[in-house]
Amino acid sequence: MKNDLASVEWKEFKISEAFENFHGKRLVEKQRIKGKIPLLTAGENNNAIASFINNASVIYEDFISIDMFGNAFYHPYKASGDDNIYFFLNQKLSKYVKLFIVCCINMQKSKYSYGKQFRQTNADNCKIMLPIDSKGNPNYSFMESYMKEIEQNYIKSILSYYNKKLLSYGGGVLPNCNNTFREQSIFIEDGLMKIAGEKLKLENIEWKEFTLEQIFSEIKRGKRLIEKDRIKGNIPYYSASKENNGLTDLISNPLFVEKDKIIITTFCDCYYIEGNFTASDEITMLGNEKLNKYNGLFLANIIKNNASKFAFGYKAFTERLKRQIIQLPKDEMNNPNWQFMEDYMKAIEKEHLEKITAYYNAKLNENNWGGGFDLDEYKKFIQNQKQLENVEWREFKINEIFNVYTGGDLILSKIKKGNIPIISHSVLNNGISSWSSQIKDRKIFNYKTTISLADRGNFFAFTQMQNFYIGTRVKALEIKYNVDFDVLKFICVCINKQSDRFSYGRNCCANIEFLNIILPIDSKGSPNWQFMEDYIKHIEYKKIKDIVVYYQRKS
Repeated sequence: MKNDLASVEWKEFKISEAFENFHGKRLVEKQRIKGKIPLLTAGENNNAIASFINNASVIYEDFISIDMFGNAFYHPYKASGDDNIYFFLNQKLSKYVKLFIVCCINMQKSKYSYGKQFRQTNADNCKIMLPIDSKGNPNYSFMESYMKEIEQNYIKSILSYYNKKLLSYGGGVLPNCNNTFREQSIFIEDGLMKIAGEKLKLENIEWKEFTLEQIFSEIKRGKRLIEKDRIKGNIPYYSASKENNGLTDLISNPLFVEKDKIIITTFCDCYYIEGNFTASDEITMLGNEKLNKYNGLFLANIIKNNASKFAFGYKAFTERLKRQIIQLPKDEMNNPNWQFMEDYMKAIEKEHLEKITAYYNAKLNENNWGGGFDLDEYKKFIQNQKQLENVEWREFKINEIFNVYTGGDLILSKIKKGNIPIISHSVLNNGISSWSSQIKDRKIFNYKTTISLADRGNFFAFTQMQNFYIGTRVKALEIKYNVDFDVLKFICVCINKQSDRFSYGRNCCANIEFLNIILPIDSKGSPNWQFMEDYIKHIEYKKIKDIVVYYQRKS
């Protein structure tokens, strides 16, 4: 990178020297009226956006927010905030400079907690380190160039990734063009296809119990290096964090360096780490001369199954881990079958890539989209398809289309953690509030045939990407017809058109079965399932192309 952080001088500045600050206003949940203005509150996720309202008392634009825990975000859009948010404004600084400063502020957030919150005194007096120019002033030019260079490198990698995808479709790399579309184009492909583990016939493999001490010739604990003693560098430093696979920092002064090992945190979160790294004393490192990326991933998943044994009162320290028993495939000598584990994970990786490619190729082939269409040809093709305004519509009651189920209370503190999503009445994260193992005597819903619908407090429908449970204030709408999953996506949009009718003061609840939604119909007056499916497929394909065009323009 041409703009090197180590090549510039740094100096301490008060944030208030560069920004005016303003305090948000308290607005409790029951007072919020649903709207389009983002409301910020304390939190590390979703840029601190808690909900969208239309009764904001304060609104700012193009600002940095800092919450009570010291979490900082940049917001180029108009937004409001509650009394846990401080707004920092300087209209003369570019978005790139503000993004750089956000990173500098977040380096200090470990100072703050429930016991020591970021409040007005901090807003007025908090200091951060910034690069300086020859006159000792903040070097805004350097900050802007540094962030632009990062953005360009990121754009190039995304562009390369999506162009490879499109080449695999037989459609060719997209030409440059001047299309307009939303800047925040996001395409999420995770979870489109599930890998069927039974194809490798694990049930036909012989398994045996082993202690970790029998499997790994190296088992040792990391060494603590507290934050103030770390010097920034490029060696990954791991600790007991659930975020980012435990990666906490990048340093240049490690107390030791390991390579290609499995790491286990004190809470039994387990990852295979490829390449050089170092780790805190909250990490146990496992090594074996036969260990590689593929069998390491296999083992890490097996070890994670023991996570429920460990908590704050009973942590997974090194000596305890040595005695932990796991089951592994065995070879003819009754040793761990390293080759099988490696082959199994390689097959999963290969199958995953093949399925993703096959998934999109199928979309192209079934709609005659393959064979080298460029964007202009594609646009002409879309224009020849059915358009929404040319389709007949009529009302249907929800209970004509769906069987309706009502969620019941779940005490989250008593639920055993697992990989099944629990859907709440939140409008964020597809409504997912928690993850559970299988719950006895509770219905699990098939995501391919069921929509989740928050029906009290919020009113919003989602499709899910795996089978799920529902909690209180949620309905499950199980479709009565044999339709494609894309049809459910279409119907979600139709249901959500009704959301303005409902709020905390007017819930849907018991009336949901009789709620009318408008759907396209065929010549017989029945729901036109084929049109709904085709319409969603057209949108999805166009979005892939739009993303590539967008990043080409930015690069």
